[in-house]
Amino acid sequence: MEHHLIKKDQPDYGWHGWKHQYPLAGEEKEAEAMKILKNVSTHCYMLESAQADEKWGRYTFLGYDPKMEITCMDGEMNAGGVRFRTDDPSGYLRQILADHKSPRFEYLPSFTGGLVGYFSYDYLGYSEPAVRTEAEDTEAFKDVDLMLFDKVIAFDHFRQKIILIANMRLGEETEGALETEYNRAVMELKQMRDLLRTGEKKEEPGGHLTGEITPLFDREAFCSMVEKAKHHIREGDIFQIVLSNRLAAPFEGSLLNTYRVLRTINPSPYMFYFSGTDVEVAGASPETLVRLEDSVLHTFPLAGTRPRGKTDEEDMELERELLKDEKELAEHNMLVDLGRNDLGKISRFGTVQVEKFHSIERFSHVMHIGSTVRGEIRDGCDALDAVEAVLPAGTLSGAPKIRACQLIGELENNKRGIYGGAIGYIDFTGNMDTCIAIRIAYKKRYC
Repeated sequence: MEHHLIKKDQPDYGWHGWKHQYPLAGEEKEAEAMKILKNVSTHCYMLESAQADEKWGRYTFLGYDPKMEITCMDGEMNAGGVRFRTDDPSGYLRQILADHKSPRFEYLPSFTGGLVGYFSYDYLGYSEPAVRTEAEDTEAFKDVDLMLFDKVIAFDHFRQKIILIANMRLGEETEGALETEYNRAVMELKQMRDLLRTGEKKEEPGGHLTGEITPLFDREAFCSMVEKAKHHIREGDIFQIVLSNRLAAPFEGSLLNTYRVLRTINPSPYMFYFSGTDVEVAGASPETLVRLEDSVLHTFPLAGTRPRGKTDEEDMELERELLKDEKELAEHNMLVDLGRNDLGKISRFGTVQVEKFHSIERFSHVMHIGSTVRGEIRDGCDALDAVEAVLPAGTLSGAPKIRACQLIGELENNKRGIYGGAIGYIDFTGNMDTCIAIRIAYKKRYC
């Protein structure tokens, strides 16, 4: 057992991680561990990445039994059962993160505890009231739904270890109170270890459709929306717009096994499963919304698509064709400019730059044109400001973004909910990693 403690004469960091580690064993160990966690907690998550590099693909993170769930819907905040009205959910979230502020330690994984969950597409309405809509809300998604986790299970794929992390509070406590908190953290680590070793798995039905898949809009209605959108483009009202059409079907069982299949057939930079009060979500997203690490911001626009070739030669030919396609390049360049503008809202003057331009990013079934936009976050801004600056991504809305979002609300006349929003974490150190909520399946428990 490895213990790490900040001495009391050091700055008051609020929270600090401890860890215990032991070797991995068995296939699909993360998904099997999730079955154990689901047996003791209805609220849990798994975050992982198929990127084959030591920095971003190294860890799979799991969590269960959050300290609280924090939601906001139509201005009504619910923080662990305490309800109040607000026009600014980020203010309360910022307070929660400040109360749990922690330093970053290089010997610990990149995520050691924080807020995990989603910001919906409709969260934009808090920072941009002009896009608020009275559209139909059949799915009843929260505008934001985040769970506060102060213990983390991290699967280290490079070192073949499981790292267990519990956070303990450091403040002005007496030595006796500090020792009590220390012992609590040690006991929690032992309980986590024993749970993974001997806990019973929750065996759930594999999940299957019990009826037909139906779109929100039939072909005629969707084509009518497209024609109206094209009219706005011709009139110069917008340059591009991204319309959507939700597919729904009756479903029985859990999405965990669906996720296990998805992560196998469509490995992606962002793969996630989580279960909350009223929703279960599984997804494999290729695209970062916004990432903040040590005061450096990144966003990674993906736009321009071709299928993967059946041979290496066909794959290269499709790549050359994609990079010569004027329409795809124009769309991509517009979204790169939008990404620069979004980061520019919260970055230090002169720091926003395009680090990588027109690279080809290959995935299991498709290839995309990708670029990387970087900025250094301005003093006084934080991860929550970054979410508000970038959400929703231009690749899921259009340009100019605010006008495109207004038209989406008018044309679709349905709240999008989690689709096109952000999924990921904001940690106790102030860092953040979020992806765009696309290529997802969700199961609503109550709506």
